Amino acid sequence: MNRYKIFEGFAQSVFFADSVSIPRFLLEHYRSLEITNEELVLVMHLLAEPAQTGINPLAQKMGLREDDVELMLAELQKKRILTVHESAAQEGPWGLPRYDFSGLMDQLCEIWGILRYQKMHNDNVLNREGLAQVPAENNTSEADMAQLKLTFEQEFARPLTHMDCDHIRQWVLAGWPPELIIQALRRGVSAGIRTFRYLDSILREWEKKGIRTLEEVEQDDLYFQNKRGKKSRGARGAADNMTDNMTDKAMRAQYEDLYL
Repeated sequence: MNRYKIFEGFAQSVFFADSVSIPRFLLEHYRSLEITNEELVLVMHLLAEPAQTGINPLAQKMGLREDDVELMLAELQKKRILTVHESAAQEGPWGLPRYDFSGLMDQLCEIWGILRYQKMHNDNVLNREGLAQVPAENNTSEADMAQLKLTFEQEFARPLTHMDCDHIRQWVLAGWPPELIIQALRRGVSAGIRTFRYLDSILREWEKKGIRTLEEVEQDDLYFQNKRGKKSRGARGAADNMTDNMTDKAMRAQYEDLYL
């Protein structure tokens, strides 16, 4: 067998016969999710064999102790990158646990959505004003940024990641006043939804309505409450009329003999 045939067989076996597909988006943004280089390699192993790899084979492949691998798996679960379904262990091959990466997909989707929104916003600014770049003028100081970061950490009950801080800075660069960003945060916390994707949706809704101040937010809330109040009063009125009709019928039935 000549050298070319050997190389062709090697390439076919190594690169094409049994390859693993890793999303480029994950490779570009895994640091934003606070995934370490070693944890990324572990994730790649698990993506290659999601239900057929025990702790011992993983440790051997990565040159680590089993305790180290277990610690990394615990950290990845803490970071909401994966979930280990121990309850399904009997269902998998050789009784091994199953690894669920839906948490990783949710967080990557959130990053993708925010980056897409930022690009669309920047494109809209360019189209409206014909500028070569997004206007950098804003009245937010570093002290304001530090206060925003502190407020978010208090409400989220955790330190912010670099990606989190970048999200806040992008909102500021887009012209959102700190008080409106905090107002959106408060609403997310009140709804029990502490994700930047949800806060983004609140700011986008305000942008559609042309809202840029707290006073305008309060006016919009008041308008919504009045509108809902009218509907409620209308519904109560209809219910009262129905009750009155039922009462009249009941009274006529009760005193029918007297009327006769």
